[in-house]
Amino acid sequence: MNWRANGLRVGMGCALMLPLLLLGAAANAAADDYPSAGNAASGGRAPLLVSPSSVNVQRDGDQFHVDAVIHADVPQRIVWEVLTDFSKLVQILPDVQVSDVIPGVDDRHMSIRQVGVARFGPFTKKYDSTREVVLVPQEQISATNVAGNVKFMHSVMTLSPEPGGTRLVYHADVEPGFWLPPLVGPAAVRNQTAEQFSALIAEMKKREAAAANNAPAPNAAAVKKSTRTASER
Repeated sequence: MNWRANGLRVGMGCALMLPLLLLGAAANAAADDYPSAGNAASGGRAPLLVSPSSVNVQRDGDQFHVDAVIHADVPQRIVWEVLTDFSKLVQILPDVQVSDVIPGVDDRHMSIRQVGVARFGPFTKKYDSTREVVLVPQEQISATNVAGNVKFMHSVMTLSPEPGGTRLVYHADVEPGFWLPPLVGPAAVRNQTAEQFSALIAEMKKREAAAANNAPAPNAAAVKKSTRTASER
């Protein structure tokens, strides 16, 4: 199912589920709820196009605060298309297994339910989350968790043009509300967030290349007329 806002297809932004892939696993989980991921964690992963140094993660008691400022060397319209492409989300991010949209009062308001796998370094756990989403087409995606196994989550992704592409500014506040293994900390969240952004940017580059390859060839008659007109000057 696809939704449109100002003529653009929209679904739930890939980026808004980033902290939930990392922190949205299961309420009141115990250590044995986190089996080892083995080699599965590296299968089907995108090349690391975003450095973990672009992501800042701070822990304040039970809350994590995630901030990222990233440059994507593709046009803003393609960035928006990828971030809001609900129909392809499970193909873009391999850890997402289900992503369903629930219509809101208009095309800019909706709820999204996602099911997937949260990865904590060598540990994994399934998550289930429903968020209310508000879209400002081509500019901003915000989401607030309303159901599932996350105690609190609010995130905002803002887009703006800059030389050579698009600037992405991302902020999320997340309170898991469940036990985390001692080895899971800001560094693990930072690395996984960078990996998710890398997958998104890889898809953006893929679509930009496809659009360039599918661009219509110049009309032969128009080219001939233009050449003749130039020679007659």
